[in-house]
Amino acid sequence: MNVMYFVVQFRRSKQLLVDFVRFDNLIAAVENLRNAERVNKDDDLEIVLLSSSSEEMLRRTHSRYFGGFSPSAFFQEV
Repeated sequence: MNVMYFVVQFRRSKQLLVDFVRFDNLIAAVENLRNAERVNKDDDLEIVLLSSSSEEMLRRTHSRYFGGFSPSAFFQEV
C-alpha cells in the first residue's frame, strides 16, 4: 500500500482550509511542516501532518478540514 502525506493548514475560527500540500515522501512532508510551524505566529492557524492511502480516504477520515473546499480552487502537489 502506498502512503501519501499531507500538510494541512486550517483556520479554526472560520473553519477554512488555508493550505493543502501532498507529498509522496515523509521527510519532505516533515520539513514542510516544520517550516510552516516555524514561521507561523497565528494561534488560530492549525498546522497538521496527516497520512493516508489516498486523498479521497483522507477527505472521509478528516472531513472537518474539507468542508466547503473545492479541490480545483486550491491544491498543490510536491
